[in-house]
Amino acid sequence: MYNGIMIDNWFNRLGNNTLSKTRFYFFGGFCFDANRLELKESDKLVDLKIQPARLLKILLERAPETISRQEIKELIWNNGTIVEFDHGLNTCVNQLRAALTDTANKQQFIATMPKRGYRFVGDIRSVNNSINAATRQIAIASILIFTILALGWYTNPFPNFNKQQIQDDQSDNSSAFFDLLMRAKRAYQLGDDNSIESSLVSYDAALELNPKSVEAMGGKALSLIARANNTKFNSTSVYASAMKLTDQIRGQVGSTALSELVRGFIFLYRDRNLKLSKQAFDIAIDLTPESAMAHSWRAAVLAALGDVNGAAKEADLAVQLDPLSMAISADRCWYLAAAGRFEESVEACHWALEITPDHNWTLIGLVAALEKLGRNEEAIEALNQILVNFGGSETNFLEETASIDLKSLHCKIADMLVPRSKEGQFPLFHLAAFNAQCHRFETAIGLLEEAKSRGEIGTLYYTIDPRFDDFRDSPISKTFQM
Repeated sequence: MYNGIMIDNWFNRLGNNTLSKTRFYFFGGFCFDANRLELKESDKLVDLKIQPARLLKILLERAPETISRQEIKELIWNNGTIVEFDHGLNTCVNQLRAALTDTANKQQFIATMPKRGYRFVGDIRSVNNSINAATRQIAIASILIFTILALGWYTNPFPNFNKQQIQDDQSDNSSAFFDLLMRAKRAYQLGDDNSIESSLVSYDAALELNPKSVEAMGGKALSLIARANNTKFNSTSVYASAMKLTDQIRGQVGSTALSELVRGFIFLYRDRNLKLSKQAFDIAIDLTPESAMAHSWRAAVLAALGDVNGAAKEADLAVQLDPLSMAISADRCWYLAAAGRFEESVEACHWALEITPDHNWTLIGLVAALEKLGRNEEAIEALNQILVNFGGSETNFLEETASIDLKSLHCKIADMLVPRSKEGQFPLFHLAAFNAQCHRFETAIGLLEEAKSRGEIGTLYYTIDPRFDDFRDSPISKTFQM
């Protein structure tokens, strides 16, 4: 299980990357791969999100230098929203310390330098990409020593599960099983289609090792509902597979936070049953009040119910619990706009774009808020980026559109997106929104009707989407019922 061959294979598998002069950092019982941003303890992946991993890389590369909060901001976020940044960095440091079993009171690795910043204070041994035989043996020996000290020790990386569930999953404590779980969760967090497929592969492999793992079943169900958004797959069968997993979980240990999250999502987006969806999310929050995802998804059902202030409040809580999640931050920028909190919406959108630059859903939300504030130049700049992201040309685009009003610009983007919508690469609901914003109301109605017949997710939020404000105020909208 823990042997030199496994560690040797690990070096061989990771050793071809030349992205960083210093590749591996060894400290305490940990090894950090600076290129992959992966933290391992005793050859097991540690659950560490992307932003805390980036912070660890900076601290290790510059140790023992103290790095100011301002410099960390510029290196990781470069964001002007100071309130969001301060909370985000504090959360980032806390998550990193938790992964390293460090605390603010017992700073073994990450030291707070009052009014100055942070620095890495542990003993570090670094290894570059060209690992010679002697270095390899030293590294192997070091990890084996840490392994011996750590044998029998395990901290559940998903603390939001009930006691019986944790005991069930600990029945198989092989390093391979938990390595697969960590890889699956990390891939899910990345969120793109390829990463979601990778997460499903890892969850399937983990379930082969431990078929009764509630943790793996719940994680796989989450990944399946993420796959349902990929047009390559039949969403009906994907949702059915996810629901089957939640039934297995409930039959095995009762309701868990993950089982109810998945059920709530399916009730909302497949069944359009807002009552059952809210009930499921309420149960998830009762089980794990600190779950940012549960609060964010309850915000979604509240928004669909028309409770825009309740949705914004839940979104505020979700981002406080996890300010480093792009999905949660992006959704919040929309809920704040729906609630008329446009200045805050702009800040929230910018924060999400710092986490994932050029994210189209966030950019579209940013444009909606900027337009409401009359900040048209900024809105045009964001629309230009959307155009570029969808394959348009940015050559002299700002100069060309300097004299074009926003209404005409929305028409330009709508026309460009028609072929993508026909190919199923862009939702009809959002194409309808662009047409509504350029006052092509009859075209918007036709697209909304088709989006409704297809069951597109966005249609749930038609009544609160600020992009349709002018359309809803027009007489022609009275002929349309969502």
